[in-house]
Amino acid sequence: MHSLTVLGLLIVGLACAQAYTYIMLNATHSDYPGECYDPKTKIHFKPGETRQRPFCCEEMACGSDFSIDYFG
Repeated sequence: MHSLTVLGLLIVGLACAQAYTYIMLNATHSDYPGECYDPKTKIHFKPGETRQRPFCCEEMACGSDFSIDYFG
């Protein structure tokens, strides 16, 4: 009986899980050449690096084309 309860909770948990991703193209700023820039947080970082967005369960990654991929 216990294993059925755990399995049921796992299925419910998976059914409720949500994730998303989106991309900001040309995420640059003239004050930070060669870096990606997130205007909402004012965070700048180099291609290949990732940052956690403050107060948000979201990660952002700077691409070689200076786009930012957001994952939440």
